Amino acid sequence: MPKLLQLPQAVREIKVTVKAHSRAFFFMTGAGVSHPAIPLACQIAAECEAIAKKQETWQMPTEKGQAPAYAWYLQQAYPSPQDRKDYFEGLVKKAYVTKAIFRLSHLLIEPSVTNLVVTANFDDLLSKALNLFGVQHVICDHSETTQRIELDSEQVQIVHIHGSHRFYDLCNLPGELGARASLPPDSTSSMGHFLDSLLRERSPLVTGYSGWEDDVFMTALKRRLKTALGYNVYWFCYRREDVDALPGWLTDADAVYLVVPPEAPERTRAMEMTGERSEAYRLSAQRVFDEMNRVFAPKEPELTLDPLSFFVKHLRNSLPPVDPSDSDDVYGVRRTIQTVEDAMQQKGRSVDTDPLLALRTFVRGSKYREAADAAAKVVQEGLTPDQLRELCELAWQAGTGLFDNSDQEMRAYDTVIDAGSQLSDLETQSLVAKALVNKGATLGRLGKDEEEIAAYEQVVERFGQATEVALHEQVAAALVNKSVRLGQLGKNKEAIAMCEEVMERFGETSGIALREQVAKALLGNGNRLCESGTNEEAIPVYDQVVERFGEATEAALRELVAKALFNKGVTLGQMGKREEAIAVYEQVVERFGEATEAALREPVAIALINKGVTLGQLGKNEEAIAVYEQVVGRYGEATEAVFRVQVAKALVNKAFRLGQLGKSEEAIAVLTTLVSQFEQDTHPPIQNLVSIARSILTDLHPPQPDQPTNPSHEHEASPRVSPQ
Repeated sequence: MPKLLQLPQAVREIKVTVKAHSRAFFFMTGAGVSHPAIPLACQIAAECEAIAKKQETWQMPTEKGQAPAYAWYLQQAYPSPQDRKDYFEGLVKKAYVTKAIFRLSHLLIEPSVTNLVVTANFDDLLSKALNLFGVQHVICDHSETTQRIELDSEQVQIVHIHGSHRFYDLCNLPGELGARASLPPDSTSSMGHFLDSLLRERSPLVTGYSGWEDDVFMTALKRRLKTALGYNVYWFCYRREDVDALPGWLTDADAVYLVVPPEAPERTRAMEMTGERSEAYRLSAQRVFDEMNRVFAPKEPELTLDPLSFFVKHLRNSLPPVDPSDSDDVYGVRRTIQTVEDAMQQKGRSVDTDPLLALRTFVRGSKYREAADAAAKVVQEGLTPDQLRELCELAWQAGTGLFDNSDQEMRAYDTVIDAGSQLSDLETQSLVAKALVNKGATLGRLGKDEEEIAAYEQVVERFGQATEVALHEQVAAALVNKSVRLGQLGKNKEAIAMCEEVMERFGETSGIALREQVAKALLGNGNRLCESGTNEEAIPVYDQVVERFGEATEAALRELVAKALFNKGVTLGQMGKREEAIAVYEQVVERFGEATEAALREPVAIALINKGVTLGQLGKNEEAIAVYEQVVGRYGEATEAVFRVQVAKALVNKAFRLGQLGKSEEAIAVLTTLVSQFEQDTHPPIQNLVSIARSILTDLHPPQPDQPTNPSHEHEASPRVSPQ
């Protein structure tokens, strides 16, 4: 059984170990630390798919699954190694250093947790951040340079296990990953040999990395876990369901602990079914490093603590020494240093009176609870516009850093609203609007519905007449959120009115964020109409989502289109229009059947199940069986829980339809396969299906049909605004 921990407990355990063994761990990082500055694999695959489809030589992937599809589309779009290198270099060149990378760099300054980072990423964002903080470090980005890494060294070291964007030998494709994972007998300089040596001495703290089964790190870790480890492995999972996607040899290992986000309460889970992505119930790399930063309390970077002193040291260390008697100071080095030192003296006279000093220190130390309290205590009267602006920014970071529905989180948003109301610039007003939206969402999570709705109304009242797009986005978000809450309160007419207002205000917009809100409003409108018992009116509303956004390439809009089609199929089925429902489910599969994003693969799987059930209801047993076999063929090897459930359902349903055809022996064989395949699976819905299959086999009764998967019509999103 997987061993699950919460973030605070895991970090405390890590600190206990580090205190006794300073070289117990190393960081293993993946795309999660560089996102959103660098796209995720699913986003890259979607982009490459769009490019590849424009070529005459376009072909469909030969293998199913996210990893094979990623490699296939990438090679189709960029055939040669140099092409792929240029593509990734282009992504990195325009990328910024993420908050997660800055937090990781802060932990490496002393270093407080470890001095070694192993990464599957191609980018150099961590190196950029370390350079900015003045931390010298060693980089290894090829197997032939692994001997430069000294495990006993005190220096900060970075190892790119798949190469870097600077060279065309970076690893993307299965053959490249397999070659990198191998242990060549004629060399000890391979990346696999290096990781074997490393894992004998240290254990990984895995963050922002999904674990590609056959890459060099997973291959080496699998070898290492066959014997006892001296230190625990802590694997930080972005979502709770990510545990199900990891291989059993990892999750069941004695020394492996899976660190998961807190489980959302029932009220929030209902909201999450609508597509909400709440940071409060996600374990991002930034949140992991925030907690480590808070617990380990590394010294503050001199760049931010005393930037002028830092700059003087940098100049003196980087520039040639200047003889005071030498008049030939061509580059004015002496004068430059003197200018900075004069500024230091001037700055020093004002530091003691800085009203934001303590607040700034708390935020840099990831002490967001203390920061929220400190922000609320700042006397705003007499602050300059720049100080008010910084107060808003720091309070915002405190609130979104907490995301725990606490009094401190609410207090932080109130500080943003109060301080920001004294300023008129767009950036600050946008922050005020976001704070109001987040305040509303937080009140909703606490069950304070009327106060939540009032907060959304404040957004519309204050910013409803604004002309700036940044404010339009928050007004639209507030209206959509208000609609969702009204719907959950049974006030469908008012909820529909909110959706229609979004359409009236922003229906013709071209901006991606607003287009997403419009799509959510339309989808919500359809759902509310269904709940009101007017299914016929809902169908054309779902059609509008597809007509307006069916050709969109953005992941969020594609997901909403898939949901609209799926909901249309369910609604048609409820209306007794089964043939039309089947046609809509086929559209879902046709449009999104080859998508690599989990958010799109899931509705495809469920649409296939519903198609099979509906065919069975029409008496088309053989066609239904063929659909269930398609489900097993597509998702039989998938590790994610949602797909394992659909495969198990498909097997139960197939057995029932075989029984209807009088093929009892074949039905029993299918149920036996189900029990054999899933009897060790601990996921509750699968356990239930296994129990049903066993009961049928024991009693020799024909299996009962599964019902069409009919999730709540709550598919529209009402997002809590995340930090930008």
